[in-house]
Amino acid sequence: MTTRSNFPALLRASLFVLATILGTSPTFAQTCVSGSSTYTFTSFDVPNATSTRAHGINAPGQIVGRFIDSVRHHHGFLRSADGTTLTTIDPNITGFSNITKIAARSINARGEIVGSFVDSSGISHGFFRSRGGTYSTIDVPDSFGPNTVARGINDVGQVVGNYTVLQTVNGVPNLPVQHGFVRSADGTTFTKIDYPGALATIAGGINDSGEIVGGYADTPGSGTFFEPHGFTLRDGVFTTFDSACGTTGSFAHSINEPFAVVGSDSTIANLFNLQAEDGAPDGLSGFVMSADGTTFTSIDFPAAGELGTQARGMNAAGTVVGDYADSSDVDHAFLATPF
Repeated sequence: MTTRSNFPALLRASLFVLATILGTSPTFAQTCVSGSSTYTFTSFDVPNATSTRAHGINAPGQIVGRFIDSVRHHHGFLRSADGTTLTTIDPNITGFSNITKIAARSINARGEIVGSFVDSSGISHGFFRSRGGTYSTIDVPDSFGPNTVARGINDVGQVVGNYTVLQTVNGVPNLPVQHGFVRSADGTTFTKIDYPGALATIAGGINDSGEIVGGYADTPGSGTFFEPHGFTLRDGVFTTFDSACGTTGSFAHSINEPFAVVGSDSTIANLFNLQAEDGAPDGLSGFVMSADGTTFTSIDFPAAGELGTQARGMNAAGTVVGDYADSSDVDHAFLATPF
């Protein structure tokens, strides 16, 4: 791994390190199998919500996500392991009022939660919620806006996500470009994560061994966005992959300690782009990639008229959470427990 330090940034309170790392591609055969005979699926919703999405699950079985209420306000939620208690997650942070689009995205075994919100100026911020309910922001230094999203936290306390900077791309100046990041457990150091040669990179999850997964874009897709590919970052080496169950894009949301990866893919041309990984499940399918990368298990909620599924989180026991769109195009959260 070659590391280039931005020396002016060393003077800042948070050190910002730029890493350039070589990427590899798998050379072994990959297969796709159906998850219908592997998992028991359970649907759940936040009461009175018009949309519920599950993003993360920890070892004890607590689930976090987001929902939209009857007046179209977005909130995060925390669901107890037994499913009997739902707590609304609305960050209360000094200096911010009228925040919107709140999403609780990941929870570790200690009950610490990370996620994101949008402030009154339309700028996104990451947030950290302690087990005791105290909130603080996560904003990458030198980002534009700052437009930071915190997506994953491991039991060590390391956090991953993405942020935006303005860059010149193909001669066009001041284009917003996404980069991944990992924040140290003590919160003082941010390290940039860019898949080599990619136009944009998002870090989706991190396990306790420090292995990181996410997605990057290098091929034009629909509109102004780009078709994503999944990646793992292990011991300083990127490995790219595309789900054997999909044909037009893959994104890795989470990785557990047995090193299995959960994510989403699509078989519909020009549908899935790097931005869609955070959106509705319509037209998508979930997957679980085995630790050795040879087997992909499709995750599709077994409901009549189901329009799409996103698998977003997985714990060490292999329990998967995510969301699906029903025949009326309403989003519901689900829990998929392996037999």
